[in-house]
Amino acid sequence: MPRLLIATAMLFAVAGCAGTPERRALDGFNDTVGTANRTAYNIRAIDRLVN
Repeated sequence: MPRLLIATAMLFAVAGCAGTPERRALDGFNDTVGTANRTAYNIRAIDRLVN
């Protein structure tokens, strides 16, 4: 039972911070890093195909 209470509390804590400006900024940063990683991967793939 205590595990269920802890899990429920954690779920509400995570859901509660989903709309904060800090969370949106972190999501934006993660999107930017993801885009940069995909771009770097694509450049390396093109380089391997060409060379």
